[in-house]
This record gives sequence, structure tokens and C-alpha cells, in this order.
Amino acid sequence: MDEGKLTALAIEKLLPQQTDYDKTDGRGLQLVISTSGEKWWRYDYQWVGKNKSISLGSYPRIDLSRVRQQRKVFEDLIDKNIDPAAHRESWATQNDKIDTFTHVSNEWLASRSKTMSEQLKAKTTVRLKNDILPALGNRPIRNISRTIILKLIKAIENKGQVDKAHRTRQTIQKIFEYALKVGIIRHNPTINLHNSQLSLVTRHYKYMEAPEGIAQLIRGISTYRGYIKTRLALEFGALVFVRPTQLVHAKWSEIDFKEKEWSIEINGTRHVVPLATQMLKILMQAKPPTNLEGFIFHNRKSRHLTLSANTLNHALKSITKNVTQITVWGFQSMARQHLTEMGWSKLALKTQLQADRGVEDILQKDIGYTYKNLLLERKSMMQAWANYLDALKDGGDRLAMHGAIRMKNDSP
Repeated sequence: MDEGKLTALAIEKLLPQQTDYDKTDGRGLQLVISTSGEKWWRYDYQWVGKNKSISLGSYPRIDLSRVRQQRKVFEDLIDKNIDPAAHRESWATQNDKIDTFTHVSNEWLASRSKTMSEQLKAKTTVRLKNDILPALGNRPIRNISRTIILKLIKAIENKGQVDKAHRTRQTIQKIFEYALKVGIIRHNPTINLHNSQLSLVTRHYKYMEAPEGIAQLIRGISTYRGYIKTRLALEFGALVFVRPTQLVHAKWSEIDFKEKEWSIEINGTRHVVPLATQMLKILMQAKPPTNLEGFIFHNRKSRHLTLSANTLNHALKSITKNVTQITVWGFQSMARQHLTEMGWSKLALKTQLQADRGVEDILQKDIGYTYKNLLLERKSMMQAWANYLDALKDGGDRLAMHGAIRMKNDSP
């Protein structure tokens, strides 16, 4: 009999938890439920004294009845002393018709529906429809090579749409990561795709280099007469210099006014942004709600809908129309250059810029220097940066920098 412990109704009721977990249907068949709510099948068995597993695709694309049939096929193979893994490719071939990029992308989008904002979902759907599916939609996803993906991205880039090419690559990459995770493909052609020689990767965002240019920028932002949340987002962004998506998706629930910290969740880890006095004042101007719900820099319609990075970039364009044109990304480059000149440690700056690769190794070599020390140093650095921008705004020049320099002999 193919009957097991699971039912379609029971599967629908399985909700994501803090870690991945699985439910058994018996006889080696498992349904894995990820933290994002994705569900996929796994068949566990023993072969020559070793534990082995085979991914059988995602649910509901592969339904309960069909996956039980495949389990029976594997059991028959084992009885005949044949390793089921040898027949994995034939199983994959049978699924080619439902494994087109269109089908997999729809499945991925559906799996993210509970964690993706309606605004982001709408933008992703348009990107798929207009830029990705016309080129990749009808192809079996396992037959799409790295070369095909690069050709698509490069075609968008050659039109001068660098940011769109960047976002297109990210979307394609997430879909392939999903396909690999649920067992639809065995190899991901998008691994390290961002390291390819594309200008969208090597492009340096324009930023203000001279103190007088920064002063003009900060004054322009402070006198911006558009939507108040746009002005506050730009003022805050110049001070914290986080990534544009993190800025517009900042939530009240992430702010700890007592500890003066903003806690951002990044791939399951916590990134803390120390908040200087000036940053806290901006947040108070944004009027925190009593229940701390919603986005800090929301749009005009609802506090549950964010501003877009493009809205901020258009505002910057109007502010800097007579000088260097910059985007929100330019805040990072601006801070990196000037904080380096001020003498702040590369370790503190790398951590603040979320370039954490290598930070752990450095801390392990210097046992006396901990994340606590590093956080204290970053708090001082962020306050110094805020003071520096204030000094420039009020008419100071490069001499104002000296008041923000951390002396090498100072302790964090």
C-alpha cells in the first residue's frame, strides 16, 4: 500500500518555524518545511550501510500521490539491489515539462508570498514578465546555462539600464537558489555570477568628494520641500549610509531608543547600526507610532507601504542638479572615503558597511578585541560622522574633520 501518515489537508496546515523541520510519511519519505514556508520532498534510504537521500521536488508541484508512487519505484529498485540514486536523472527527465523556468519562477514567487511585501511582489512580477520570462520562460530550468543568463543581463546593461540589470540578476539568482534547494536542479549556474566582468558590478557610484560639495548636499537635503518622509529618509540615509533597500524598509520595531541602536535582520543574522544623537532626532521628527508598527519612511498612502529607492534618487537629482549627480548608494562611498581619512579603523568601517568577510578572522587573532569593543568603536565613529556633517552644514570646512578624527592612541 502507498498510504502514509500525511494528508493533503495536514500538509496545508504545516506552518514555518524558526528552523527547518520535517514531517514523515513513513518508509523514508519526508516533507521538509523551511523557515520561509517552502515545502519539498526528500527520500531517505540506506545503501551499502550508508545513509543516503534524494530530493524529489517541491510541494504542491509534486503532490502526495505522485511522490508516493515514486517512493514505491525506489523501494522496488532497492529490492532488486539497484541504487535509487542511479535513477535520479530519469526522474528529473520526467519532470521537464513542469520544470520550465516559468513554472519554477511562479512556484518560487508563491512560496515567498507570505514574507514578501505586496509592493516588492508587484515589482518582481513586472520584472519577470517584461525582462526575464521572454528569454528564459519556456526553457527547462536545468538546461539554462550561465552563458544564457549572462547574455540576458548584458543585453539589459547595454541599454544603459545598469540598476535594472543588477536587480534582474538578483531575481534570477534567487529562483535558481530555490530550485536547487527543493531538488529541481543539481547545479546552480548563478553561483558567483556577481563576480563576472559586468559594469553593473564594477561600477562605482558617484559621490561627493570635497567637503564643500558635501556641505551643499546636506544643506540641500535639509531644505527639500517635497514629502517630509522623503527629506527625513535622505537625512537619515546620509548619516547611517546603509544600503538603499535597508533604508526604505527600516521599521519602527527595529529601533531601540534606549540602547541607541537600529537592528537589521540580514540572512538570519543581526546587524547593529549605532544611532548618533542627530539620527535619534530625525527619528523623533518622523513621529514614532505608539504601537511601533509599520515602516519609518513610509509613502503617503500608508505606513505599511515603503518609499522606493527611486523616489529618494529623484529627490537627490533635484537637490544636486547643479553639482555632481548622486544616488543613495553614494552615501556609502562618501562615508568610506572621509571616515578613512579621519583615521577610523578599517575593521570598524568594514563592519559598519556590512563587509563582514574577514572580520571574524581578525577578531580571533586578537583575543582582546571583541565585538563589544568593535561596537563601542563604531558608536564613536557614527557620532563623529554625524558631528562632521553638522559642522560642514553649518559652514565648516576640512578643518571640521579634525574634530571628528579618532586618535590612534585612543581606546575604543
